[in-house]
Amino acid sequence: MTTKDIKLDRPLIVVGAGRSGTTLIRDALMQHKDVASFEFEMNALWKYGNEHIDHDMLNVKQHYSHAVSDYIENVFVRKSVEFGRPRLLDKTVANVMRLAYIQEVLPDARILHVIRDGRSVSASAMARWSAKHPSSYFLKKLKTVPLRSLPWFAFYVIKSKYLALVRGTVHRQTWGSRWPGFDRDVTELPLATICAKQWTLQVEAALAQKTMLKPNTYMEIRYEELVSNPQKVFDEVRCFFELDYDEKFNSWVNSAVDDSRTDKWHKNLNEEQLGLVLEQSSHLLKSLGYLE
Repeated sequence: MTTKDIKLDRPLIVVGAGRSGTTLIRDALMQHKDVASFEFEMNALWKYGNEHIDHDMLNVKQHYSHAVSDYIENVFVRKSVEFGRPRLLDKTVANVMRLAYIQEVLPDARILHVIRDGRSVSASAMARWSAKHPSSYFLKKLKTVPLRSLPWFAFYVIKSKYLALVRGTVHRQTWGSRWPGFDRDVTELPLATICAKQWTLQVEAALAQKTMLKPNTYMEIRYEELVSNPQKVFDEVRCFFELDYDEKFNSWVNSAVDDSRTDKWHKNLNEEQLGLVLEQSSHLLKSLGYLE
């Protein structure tokens, strides 16, 4: 039997702005007996056939093709077979910008969108922008990049390091989801503004596209409720993904979820940074109920 003979079973797609809790959700779901996950974020895979696009807002009309869909689905099938589990999970932050595209590529995908207070996300993202990955991380991630995408992957990595050197910045020149005009914004805007704009555009993109998806294939949760009542929310997530009850998964949720990080932005953002964040994102914070 070849991978072409195997039907991909309802892929689990976890999306959200970077630093919204998507890793926590992936780690929990990986405890389930039927679920396996890619080790890394698979943005290079999702950009297959569109490597030249310098942003992540792919849409069906401009960027989809049957060849692209077949390639991505085949990678999912191979990984599912390799792990020996029927359900495969992908947690790629940039996917939050392209929900309709994802479902066109993987028609049976179930998409979970986690939303977190943009002030918390921005504060956490600022730290990530300034963190450094060891070279071993990139060498491992390189193995997940499609062969035809390797030149573009190498180009973007080298470009980012070169720009950081030339500009003398202490933070990276790219991290997380990219939008049209991203490189210009990174050059011109303070880091707090970049992070707040990134959160805003990611959440707005997902909210705008959720009505394009098939009925009962999209679920939205709040990070704050997830960590304050993990048993209830994770059980709802399990049911949404149509997973059987699993004691290991249940026990992990009860022991591993920590609700102590929800309001750290109060300490991690100074007055100037908070002002920049609110200037960029207050309209969305208000519409989501995070601000009065």
